[in-house]
Amino acid sequence: MYYINDLTKKKSILRIKSSQDAKTFLTWAKEYSPSCNFVISDNYISVIESELSLEYFGFSIESFCTLLITLKNKKSSLDSNHKLLFETLLKKPNDTIYNCAINSGVNATHAYRPINQLKEYCAKTSSLTGGRNPFVFFTSVRNDLS
Repeated sequence: MYYINDLTKKKSILRIKSSQDAKTFLTWAKEYSPSCNFVISDNYISVIESELSLEYFGFSIESFCTLLITLKNKKSSLDSNHKLLFETLLKKPNDTIYNCAINSGVNATHAYRPINQLKEYCAKTSSLTGGRNPFVFFTSVRNDLS
């Protein structure tokens, strides 16, 4: 695992599996938050917080999830529930996927369907954006989505 750490604020902002992805996100973080001193490390400084992590890239949890729903190529009447599920997954990283689904109005037995679709859309986005896969924000804070 690699961590992108902000030495200025003494915070870990992302947890990433590959060295190449870490370099990609380091560049992105530096582009959006040039006043911070970012490094890639094998060690983390702090627990990664979803809201703070997204702020380094210019998002709130709500704006990020709204954009993710916009990316979907298959529109659904459940999109508002799925958006709420994605927000809940980020806001409550220690809660189970099952509980996040129930709390967001998504049938818990089908919770993995929108998550897997999101993972697929994010992979496509990554191929268009030079490796900037938005799903990394989920895997950085949740061990159950790796």
